[in-house]
Formats: sequence, C-alpha cells, structure tokens
Amino acid sequence: MIVFCEECGKRYRIDPSKIKREKVMAKCQSCGYMIKVSKAEVTPQEQREPRLLEKTFVEFDGIHQPDQPALEREEVHKSATNKMLKTSDVKSRKFGLTTKFMLFILVPVIIIYGISVFFSMKNISQNRDLIIMEGSKAILSMAEERTVMFSSTVATQTKHYLLNHPDLEKENFNDDINFKRLVEQKLGLTDYTYLFSVPDENGLSSVWVHQDSNLIGTDFPKTMIKNLNKESHKWWKIYNLAYNGKKSKGYYKYQDAKGKEREKFMVCTPVEGTDYVIATTLHVKELSLPVKKLEREITDLTAKMGKLNVLGMAVGLFAIALIISIYGRNLTRKIRFLSQVTERISVGELDAQIEVNSKDEIGDLADAISRMQASIRLSIERLRGRK
Repeated sequence: MIVFCEECGKRYRIDPSKIKREKVMAKCQSCGYMIKVSKAEVTPQEQREPRLLEKTFVEFDGIHQPDQPALEREEVHKSATNKMLKTSDVKSRKFGLTTKFMLFILVPVIIIYGISVFFSMKNISQNRDLIIMEGSKAILSMAEERTVMFSSTVATQTKHYLLNHPDLEKENFNDDINFKRLVEQKLGLTDYTYLFSVPDENGLSSVWVHQDSNLIGTDFPKTMIKNLNKESHKWWKIYNLAYNGKKSKGYYKYQDAKGKEREKFMVCTPVEGTDYVIATTLHVKELSLPVKKLEREITDLTAKMGKLNVLGMAVGLFAIALIISIYGRNLTRKIRFLSQVTERISVGELDAQIEVNSKDEIGDLADAISRMQASIRLSIERLRGRK
C-alpha cells in the first residue's frame, strides 16, 4: 500500500503484511511528522499483488514505530534512494543516446561514404582506361608520323646521292659503303630502312640495299609472300601501292625466328625521279613502349588517388564519430543529471539543486523541472497552512 506524509508530501510503499494492528503510527523519515496508517486502507489488489508498485516507489521495509532510532530510519531511506538512482543509471546505459547517434548517424554516413568512394573509384578507373586508350592512339599516331617523316628524309637523301653519282649501277648499290650507310639508317632499336626497285620489264621487283645480302637481286615479293603466308596480302597491298609513285603505309604480322607472331608498321616512300622505293619498317612493340610507360604512370596515379580517397574517408569518419561521441556524452550527461534530480524530488528532496546551463531544449527541460519542484514545495506549504 502507499501512504503519504501530509506535512512534506513524501510517499512510501508499505508491505501490508507488516501491519499487525488495525491502526498504527509511522514517523516520516524526512520531517518527523506522524503518519496514521490503517489496515482497512489496504485494497484487495495490494493484498494479492503487494509488489506491483516496487518499480515506481522507494522500498520501505516495515512500519517504523516512533520508538525506532531516527538514525536507522535515515539509513534505510538513503539506501532505498541510492538503490533507485543506481537502477535508473543502469537502465539509461543499455541503449543510450550516444549509441543511437552512432547507429543512426554514423552508419548512414559510412554507407554514403562507401557508395561515394565506390563510384569515385569506378569513375577514376573509367577515366584511366579512357586516358590510356586516347593516349595510346595519340602516341601511335605520333610514332607513325615520325616513321613517315623518317622514310621521306631517307628517300630525299637517296635521291640526292643518286643524282650526284649517275654512274652508280643498282647491282653495286649494296657494295657502295657510303650509299649503303645512307640507305640503311636505323629506326628505333632494331628496325632499319632498305631500298627496292619497282617491277622491271619482266615484272621483277628486287631489293638492292638490305642488311641480308642474300636478298639482293632476288624476287623479293615472291619471297615475302611465301614467308608471310596468311598476312601476305596486307604486306603486298603496302608494297604494291608504292609502284605507282605513291607513298603507302600499313600494318602486317610475321613470325620471328622463334615462331612467335609479331606485328610491324611499314612505310614505302618512292624516291622521286627514280625507279626505287625506300621501305621503312618498325616493330609495333617499340611503338607500344611509350604507351606502356603511360599506362604504368596512370595506373600508379590512380592507385595513389584511391588510397587518398580511402584515407580521406577514414579521417572524415573518425572526425564525425568523435564529434558525435562528444556531443552524445554531453547530452546524455545532462539528461542523466536531470533524471537523477527528478528521482530525488520524487522521494521528497525538494531542495535538490538543478544546475544545467544550456540554452536549448535541455535547458527548457531543466527549467520545467525547476518549476515543478517549486510548485510541489508551494503545494506542501499550502497543506501546512490549512492545518
């Protein structure tokens, strides 16, 4: 059953089984006022369920007769009050505001950050592939132009040499050291230029300056078509176009000494005023060296950008978590303090100090509790005045 002190308003829960007589007197632990307790005031429900109100009111073990020492009664009151406050603290820590802040603010931020980083990395990867592809095209185009210009330069030099040596026969081209050095100029690491003639009256086109002396004077197209097999039509298209005095260029594949298939870029430049053509070949592998270098540099740059993105995300999340943690702890500390003060007021400590310096909703709550405290104190004073 529940009894109230008519003097100070403090309330107590009393076990009905402890009341031995029809009427007993109990002394208020706060103000000392004598409270009359009648056994007839016990309701049937309280007799059946005497502990239903335990979670709401402070425990009060038994009826304290006037002859019980005041010190003992005060210790019982303090123990009950501390027990209630501790219970309140434990409940507030099970799933507090800080945890909720972390769960409902930090988790969505992590998801948003993750999605942002994912699409950012995907975009970087796509841009990397695009840059590599366009860069490769630009580099290959520049290499092709360089090869064409190189072939034109050798053809011009060859023209001037032949004009200055009109008596030099084609059968002796490969034996003339100066002429051979002029025609066979290196391009890249392994490639070079050579000279062949347009078909004669017999339809024969032969090579007259070449590193392989065994090819001199032979039916060069026939040899190449035999060696190139399936790729011969591509080579022949480039080679044959130069017969009509037109510059030609293109790609074809061949097999090296180890049987591995490789690709070459070839340019055929007619020597103006003569029946000869300068052929310049370049391995595509050498053309792709700058492309691979560019690809490595872009890949390294992309990896660094990815690491910076992840690092930035980690720092941002840490900062957000720190801010939420500090703000959440500060907020829950104020709420916990107000909860404890409210509990103390509920058990009769009407002089409890409410010190919350906050100009937000928490401050409004503290003011409301303070007004409630003053209202209760005023109500008690009115009750005393009536008596």
